[in-house]
Amino acid sequence: MSATNFAKQPFALLDKTLISHLKKEAIKADLGRSRICLHTTHDDPIQEMIIVHTGRSLDRPHRHHGKSISIMVLEGVMRIPIFDDYGTVKNCFELSTISSGAPFVTRLSHGEWYACVPISDPVVIFESLGGPFSKGSNFYPSWAPEGGEELAKFLQRSVAI
Repeated sequence: MSATNFAKQPFALLDKTLISHLKKEAIKADLGRSRICLHTTHDDPIQEMIIVHTGRSLDRPHRHHGKSISIMVLEGVMRIPIFDDYGTVKNCFELSTISSGAPFVTRLSHGEWYACVPISDPVVIFESLGGPFSKGSNFYPSWAPEGGEELAKFLQRSVAI
């Protein structure tokens, strides 16, 4: 089941009803997440999305080589481990909402390996990165499990810092 939608153009207006719909889609989705893209194609020069992660969402470590990415938490709590080229956690931080008083936005600018790990269920984020979007040959590292229980255990160890 695909849980990716594109907003109506030219004026993409998002509201609580849409977020509620995305949350319901995320619960049903195979990967435990859903998104709405504010851009119209993967070739757009700016890729902006609202993404809902459920507690069972497993985000395999990846990177956007040569691109910056910004992540802002709109609802919930997200932990983001940053890995070196061998899969060792270099840093791990938590983002929450602006009203929580905790950090709520980050920008990764150097092609870091990272993952988004939901701490609350659900987590709603705004994500922005340069386009075009492509899962090139170095999008996923060889040291990261592809999915399932192995990935769940890997991520659990990674955020337990």
